[in-house]
Amino acid sequence: FWHELCVNLPKELELEELKQWAGQEEIDSFFEAFTIWCKNEKIKLKILSDGFDIYIDTILQKNNLAHLKRYSNRLIKNNNNDFEAVFDHASESCHCKSAVCKRNILINNSKENSILVFIGDGISDFCVARHSDIVFAKGLLARHCNEIKIPHYPYKSFFDVKRILIDIIKKNTLKQRNIAMINRKHAIAGE
Repeated sequence: FWHELCVNLPKELELEELKQWAGQEEIDSFFEAFTIWCKNEKIKLKILSDGFDIYIDTILQKNNLAHLKRYSNRLIKNNNNDFEAVFDHASESCHCKSAVCKRNILINNSKENSILVFIGDGISDFCVARHSDIVFAKGLLARHCNEIKIPHYPYKSFFDVKRILIDIIKKNTLKQRNIAMINRKHAIAGE
């Protein structure tokens, strides 16, 4: 899919034009407050996206969030002035429908006893949800979680995510999900 997109982008289109387009995009109005809360609670927050660095970084910079760690695909122009997708975080062993293996990023950047929380809404989140202890889902991910019975919290905005996480922490119900731990161990063994 991404290769087809790159082939169809006009050669005369400049990376700077894509950045300007991305600068018009709005993020969840509660996301910045959520990032501050995570920092205060010493919760490591990372952005995992099957999108491209060029517009993600632009959006993060526009919203004073460039300090957040981001994993995504890269979009470059090669020597022929053609757009080219670079998939630094792909995995041959994972069968997810994503060029960014969010599962591996989550697992490889966490300690074994960590409680892994994932927030998502799309097809590229299906695999990583099976490996996460706490899942916040909307859109296609929520439908997928319902279909294959992954426990999850529906959300509309990061206000909901923060409110629910505060409640989970307050009630001391933050724990690893057994099937997610087993899935992580199988994923590690398969690498």
